[in-house]
Amino acid sequence: MKKFIVLIVSSLMLSTMAWADDEDIKLVDPKTFPPITHSIISSYFPGTQIVEATKSKKKVRNSFNVVLDDGSELEFDKDGQWKRVYRGGNPIPRGMLNLKIANYLDTFHPDIPVVLMEKVGKGYYHLQLADGTELTFDNQFRLKE
Repeated sequence: MKKFIVLIVSSLMLSTMAWADDEDIKLVDPKTFPPITHSIISSYFPGTQIVEATKSKKKVRNSFNVVLDDGSELEFDKDGQWKRVYRGGNPIPRGMLNLKIANYLDTFHPDIPVVLMEKVGKGYYHLQLADGTELTFDNQFRLKE
């Protein structure tokens, strides 16, 4: 009986994981993106063109993914706010950083650019610097150890 219960629980867990990972990715016209997405791209990546635009539709979340002609990869949530910014090793525009995070970086990591930033969890920010340092800030923009 114990083996049977373990088998049932395992099957349920596997089917739940498969359901949560079910993803549909399709090419989309960038004109369908929310206006804030276009504003972010034109403000922080002027002169770039969208090479590829996709929409990921998962059962648990939706997102828009954009690849720019300078190699930048951006992910936006369904409302058009950035979720992840990767520049292929190039610096992320300073203006995209929260002021408190930018001040922290100026103090403790001057002249080391941010090459990856993403929003994770409930308002947490994860950054990777060009020297490989990884930093996570909470929703109050305090460094998490």
